[in-house]
Amino acid sequence: DRDGLQRAFEAVKQAQATNLDDVRRRLETSQNESNMKEISMLRNHVIEVAERVIRAEQKEQDSRNASLALEQQLEAVRTDAEHYKQQMDLANERAESMQKTQIADKERIEELKEKFESLGSAWRSKAIELRTSEAKRVELQLKLDKTSRSCLE
Repeated sequence: DRDGLQRAFEAVKQAQATNLDDVRRRLETSQNESNMKEISMLRNHVIEVAERVIRAEQKEQDSRNASLALEQQLEAVRTDAEHYKQQMDLANERAESMQKTQIADKERIEELKEKFESLGSAWRSKAIELRTSEAKRVELQLKLDKTSRSCLE
């Protein structure tokens, strides 16, 4: 019976080894599946984080582009404002020049009016003198004619 016990012991030992190998394989398979699931979850997490980073970088780039566009628009507005200011300064200078010219023209017109009025008075005086002289000449001519007639008669 010792041999039988020995064989039974060997058979049990063999069965335990087989069971142990089977358990080890199942454990490894289970662990591999668990590891694969964890790797898959980690990979998905990494992909999700990478997508977030890409979106954040794109938003940052969009923000920089928008900021650059706003800076360019601001510079254009500043340039336009400077140009407008220069145009306004020129217009103001022209208006001041025109105003000075108008004042000078008004003064000149007043001077000319005064001269014209003075000349008008002088012409009127001369005209009156001329009429008076003409009247005296006519009167003297009449006297002369009258005297001549008297003498002839």
